[in-house]
Parts: sequence; C-alpha cells; structure tokens
Amino acid sequence: MKRFDAHVMAVLARRRAERIDWMIGPLSMLATLEPLTLQGLIAFLMFIVTIGGNAPFHFASMAIGSGVLSELAKRAVLRPRPAGPHLILWIRGSSYPSGDLLTATAIYLTIAFIVSPHLPDGAARPVLYSIVTSLLAMLAGCRVYAGVHHPSDVGGGILLGAAWALFVSAWFA
Repeated sequence: MKRFDAHVMAVLARRRAERIDWMIGPLSMLATLEPLTLQGLIAFLMFIVTIGGNAPFHFASMAIGSGVLSELAKRAVLRPRPAGPHLILWIRGSSYPSGDLLTATAIYLTIAFIVSPHLPDGAARPVLYSIVTSLLAMLAGCRVYAGVHHPSDVGGGILLGAAWALFVSAWFA
C-alpha cells in the first residue's frame, strides 16, 4: 500500500496545474471540521422539525461517535501527512485515517439512512445513494490532489465512516 500511495502522490505532484489547483483547494475544504459541523447541525435541526422520533438521537450519536472514532484511530496510527506541497497550508495532525472523510462519510450516509425510508418511491433511493457516493469520491479525490492525504488515508476514512454509520444505524433500527 505504501508503494501505491507514493506512486499516486508522485504522479499527482508532476501533474499539478494552477487551473485545477484554484478549484480543488476550496472543494477539498468542504470536508473539514467547520463545514461538516454546520452541515451536521442543519441536518440535526431538520430531523427534529421534519422526522422527529429517534432520528435526531440517531444522528447525534453518529456525529459525536465519528469524531471520537477519528481521534482514536489517528492516535493509534500516527501516520505523517504526505510531503508537500499542500494546497491547504494550515492542515496539521496525523494523516491516517482521513478524519474529515470519516466524518463526512458517517454524516452523509446517516442522513441517507434516515431519509431514504421517507422518500416517496423506491426509485429515489438509488439516486440518493449515488449522490452520496459521488460526493464522497469527489471529496476523497480532492483531499489526495490537495496533497494532505495519501489514497489509503481517504480510503480508510471512508471505510471507517461507513462502518460507523452502519453500526449506529443498526443500533437505532
């Protein structure tokens, strides 16, 4: 895996282009703490107002737990970030797993799990999950291109986030 990560990072470093960099940096920041916190708060409030029941508790449990899981995993592995250049200059901390992708995956999947039973027909569910998958793939690609994560970091973050979302959703089912 280290060789694959190193190869991908080397290829990306050679192919960096200013016309892409100006877009990737801001897109990559959609999967950082502040925007995810705001998105999570909006989703939490929407669940209170629209769905009610245990949906807000389900969502809050997932959100709090994903932060704890991210911190524990990062402390256990302590993998350094890729060597620069980074499009996000102030990023710090361990690289594996991508805590932002872990949290984004947990948030977006849990929203989909909570909302999908309330959709008007079954045809909307695959569209919802396709949108979530596409968004996470875009964010993962941006984080790697921005130079702040190795491919295995974002893959690990997505897998841990999905596992956490499934675990919490099963608990509330």
